[in-house]
Amino acid sequence: MAAMVTRMVTPRGLKCLMRIENLILAELRQRKPAKLLAEGMAVQALAQDYLSAGEGALAAASEMADLALAFIDTDLQREAALALLGHLKQRAPALLIAARESQPLAFNDFLAFGMQRLAEADDGQLLYLFDLHTYKPAPDWLNSKYWAHPELWKP
Repeated sequence: MAAMVTRMVTPRGLKCLMRIENLILAELRQRKPAKLLAEGMAVQALAQDYLSAGEGALAAASEMADLALAFIDTDLQREAALALLGHLKQRAPALLIAARESQPLAFNDFLAFGMQRLAEADDGQLLYLFDLHTYKPAPDWLNSKYWAHPELWKP
């Protein structure tokens, strides 16, 4: 697995270098998925690093998982990469995806899947996240306070 480095800004505004694999592991530790779906050999090795601490289990490709993890390879065709994202989104409510800028998917392709960019590496690797639980917060008007109350209607 190639060493990928990303720049993070600390609370004091200082820049530090961090590998994207470490960011992925930190995100996994924060989310603590009980079942992790890892698509691809490089990601499975990263998932095994996380699971070696005894937290969670690796899900089979046909099982539902709490979080799906994948690297979008630059050798993939755009249609195959979109199909992979669609497949993973059906298997888990949260996705963590690493990909290269515009190869094979553009930023708008990730936006179309409801993903947000978490980090960017110096070598062009990007880390994207989709989480169904935080995808769209419920608007203020969508509660019983704003529903029609027949008892308040005048005949």
